[in-house]
Amino acid sequence: MKLFIYELKKNIFRVSLLVLTVILMAVNIYKAMEERRFFGETRAAAAMTDYFGGELNEEKFAELNEYRARMEQEANAIDGSEEIEYDYERYITGTAAGDASYAESDIKPKMEYAYLYRNTVLDYLALADENIAFYDGKNSYETSYAQLAKQLYSGRIIKSLGQYNTPRLYFDYEFSTLAVIILVIFVFSSAFSSERATGTDRIIISNKRSGSVFWAKHFTLYLFAAAAVILFSVSDIIVFAQKYGIGTLDQPLFAIQEYQFTPLNVTVLGVMLITLVLRILAVLFVGEVIMVVSTVTKNIGACIALSFGVVGALVLISEFIDPYLSPINLVNTRSMFKNLDCYDIFGTAVPCQLITLLIAVVLILALHVICYLRAVPKRLKEADK
Repeated sequence: MKLFIYELKKNIFRVSLLVLTVILMAVNIYKAMEERRFFGETRAAAAMTDYFGGELNEEKFAELNEYRARMEQEANAIDGSEEIEYDYERYITGTAAGDASYAESDIKPKMEYAYLYRNTVLDYLALADENIAFYDGKNSYETSYAQLAKQLYSGRIIKSLGQYNTPRLYFDYEFSTLAVIILVIFVFSSAFSSERATGTDRIIISNKRSGSVFWAKHFTLYLFAAAAVILFSVSDIIVFAQKYGIGTLDQPLFAIQEYQFTPLNVTVLGVMLITLVLRILAVLFVGEVIMVVSTVTKNIGACIALSFGVVGALVLISEFIDPYLSPINLVNTRSMFKNLDCYDIFGTAVPCQLITLLIAVVLILALHVICYLRAVPKRLKEADK
């Protein structure tokens, strides 16, 4: 515990780290606001969705049609030369024409998607049954894929309309995780090299505390990575929700149209928590890479530069390989959960997302072992001389 507290004081409780964190947080908030401004819904669209939200039924569609027709009549009654005055007490968007337009082009398609989703799923399940009957005994992978699809997509239904812009923007947003990776590089790239540069490692070796120091450093890394990802993720949610709200988190993920064929049958809140865990794993993978790099050189400046170079190379490589094979892509849930993508593993359909998780965990453990073998046994050997 004393070593852990020492590592916290040495690496985390520093003015320089606090300043860097504040700067990156400020940049992240600014970029999140820009993301919200360029890609988010307007307040009018969000207000229209909330107004017609709730349980979906025939009465809801009739209410929408009646409202649209009434707004069109009021808009047509206005003289074309008359200056438009916004009245937010009478109209949701401020004008009758705006309400009529949003009702037809935005709300109606959303309601139709949600209401007819059950039929979409039933058609998909019927196709799965056809594939099972066709491929049974001919292609084990296709049969397995169809059986898995039938299992995952059965019983799906969207009961109400909701406003989903906040979680959609959250899934798409990646800069905050990049900011955390920068912090991890700044804090841990010199984890072992600084001791060699200052001669502290000799004191550790002479006291035969190499193993304890190793575990204290890694426990600090894991705690810091989790705390930083949570901090920046909560900041993202607050920024996005400040304009659009965070309602409908209890709705299923497939209630968002672009995720209609997601393999995850979880709520929007559930996938936000999954996203948080995946981003922590991605940062831990980078952190373990940095720890290994830190055992390579005793020059602190060179170690920091090399860490940025290695992480940059990993990001670049991830652009040219199967996205499911790179732990770096755990940051991006925008595409990971949209469809049921599977690998053919000995004739069995295995979801690609599970393979990504397995690869990430295996690589983190492998890098952890490599770092241990480079740092601890070497020091213990030197201590015995």
